[in-house]
Amino acid sequence: MSALERLVENLAAVRLPEVFNPWRDYDKLYDQEPTAPEIRCRQLRDYLRIRLGRAKYIFLAEGLSYQGGKFTGIAMTSERILLGHHALIKPQAVMDLQAVRCSRAYGQN
Repeated sequence: MSALERLVENLAAVRLPEVFNPWRDYDKLYDQEPTAPEIRCRQLRDYLRIRLGRAKYIFLAEGLSYQGGKFTGIAMTSERILLGHHALIKPQAVMDLQAVRCSRAYGQN
């Protein structure tokens, strides 16, 4: 197992009382499906993988935000960007691979 795989696996293993771990936990109210944590793990791995050997620095951010990293699995990145719904930032600026939506549509039960 690579260091990158271990990093994501270790993130997914963290369990803290009353803290939502997006790489482990499923939010019945806001996640689209129970596989959302696995999707977030995959998207984080993909995001980091394309930067291996290229990025001089990787900044870790605390607090993934309600509408951003909580759904993408990537800090400071929103689903709007990854899914191509942002007017200024194209998904390819973040990931080379096709992202998957994790959140429910607003008002969906």
